[in-house]
Amino acid sequence: MRKLAALFGTACLIGATGIAHAGPVASAPAFSQPHLHQSGEGLLSRYEHDGLVLADNVQAGSLNIQADPAAIQVMSGAESNRYRLALKDILSAAATYAYLYFGQHPEKMTLVVTADVQRDGFSHASASSEAEDNAGPALTMEIARPSFPISADARPDAYSAQTIGMILDQIDTGKVSMASWLRSALKKQAALPSQ
Repeated sequence: MRKLAALFGTACLIGATGIAHAGPVASAPAFSQPHLHQSGEGLLSRYEHDGLVLADNVQAGSLNIQADPAAIQVMSGAESNRYRLALKDILSAAATYAYLYFGQHPEKMTLVVTADVQRDGFSHASASSEAEDNAGPALTMEIARPSFPISADARPDAYSAQTIGMILDQIDTGKVSMASWLRSALKKQAALPSQ
């Protein structure tokens, strides 16, 4: 997680315990009771929780996350930047899914995660950077099968939270790309207006 914090250029982005216990890990109803596809090819058919929508493709080894920072409920606390909170939830959901994915599919070696983040209320400095940022997802990363064993659990629990954190620690930052507009949004100190 420290490698990810350095990559994103914001030390307060991820705390040592905050990422492993973000919403989708501890309280996600779809992860505690996954909906298997009829064909048995997927871990979840569609998952929605607090501004996140996840869709997987086990055969392709991919997970797509759509995030709407405006839908995040900002609790009273030190962090009020909705983009940072959304990124914490995205990383938490990605690592939680990777835990389930690698545990239930021992033959799979990588998982490609893409995240499309809604840009509510965030404006670009120039039109050329806006066109460039619209070319792809806000965040893309490849999660390799961890070097440690993962049990074939059907749902994460308190014990697996440590493993999920270790999965995040092993992400190769060289295989993570982030749109420049999202980097800028993460660096903004002012809170986005509440809705």
